[in-house]
Amino acid sequence: MNPVAPVPSDVPFDVPFALATRRREDGGFEPLLAVDGVLVAVDPAATDAAADPARLRALGAQAYLDRWDTALDLLTAYVDRVRTAGVEDALWYRGPLAPGDTSLASPIPAPRQVLCAASNYAKHVSDFKGREDIDTFRGIDRSTMMPYLFPKGPDSVSGPYDDVAYPAVTARLDYEAELAVVLARGGRRVHPEKAGGHIAGYLAFNDLTSRDLQQRKDWPFFSTDWFAGKCFDGSAPMGPLLVPARFIPDYRALHLELRVNGDLRQSAPAGDMVFSVEEQIAFASGITALAPGDVIATGTPDGVAMKTGQWLHCGDVVETSVGPLGTQRVTIVEDRAASGDGFELAPPERTR
Repeated sequence: MNPVAPVPSDVPFDVPFALATRRREDGGFEPLLAVDGVLVAVDPAATDAAADPARLRALGAQAYLDRWDTALDLLTAYVDRVRTAGVEDALWYRGPLAPGDTSLASPIPAPRQVLCAASNYAKHVSDFKGREDIDTFRGIDRSTMMPYLFPKGPDSVSGPYDDVAYPAVTARLDYEAELAVVLARGGRRVHPEKAGGHIAGYLAFNDLTSRDLQQRKDWPFFSTDWFAGKCFDGSAPMGPLLVPARFIPDYRALHLELRVNGDLRQSAPAGDMVFSVEEQIAFASGITALAPGDVIATGTPDGVAMKTGQWLHCGDVVETSVGPLGTQRVTIVEDRAASGDGFELAPPERTR
């Protein structure tokens, strides 16, 4: 099977349940299951072999990745029991899976690392037209090129319905709808044909970007600054759901969409990727050791604001959807912590 060949985007998915993580009022996190449109608590007695209780409280659903195969089997049996008794039984019912539920965190609230793919959809390269180095580029050649990954920082992670503060140091805030893969197994030097066995599941991801800081003009021999452009706080909304890979027989059939204030900005199947999920896992593992809970965001299709000039502003509502993985909805808000503090991102000699 060619891992990057396009496939029909209307393939139905049978998703018996998905995982979510809720912030606890007393600190820490609570693992939840999304079953038939409602959120269900997990009975520790029924799944005690699935995860360490202390890890569950510290990490929510992320803790299940430590023993993923065991956890998935136990959770599947537990969901069968819940369905038989009724999902709205008071023993486990925790309310509807409701858009805007700000108690929901990222399903993976504390990934050890978040890696993101650059320019992994061929049409997205056209979004960069106008830059001298891109105008001479003739396209991605899989025979001579490898995946291109960059990291995001730990404070980049945010929940699916969080407010995200507009960075006061940027004037060009952009969006990037992505399919992210979450690992259940780590390792180094993972071969592409074995990489699928390392995947726990998939979630929706938005790689928010400060374009004017990503493309540096003050350094003549460096043109791209991944840290300044990609790593601001809250720049990686994830979720709302982690859907096990067992329920997604072909991730290429998943369809990505992003809307700003209801206006469709991006729409493409994951099958349009240049380098497959498996190839990206293999590449990453050749550079650094991977671990359960690591997240790899696999690139964005065309239609970003860098092409259209439709930059994000305070008050904008950004919705990222990936089929059965759910729809996240974040609101861009003013960074009140930066109001009137006199801070300026500028050359030090200029600020003296």
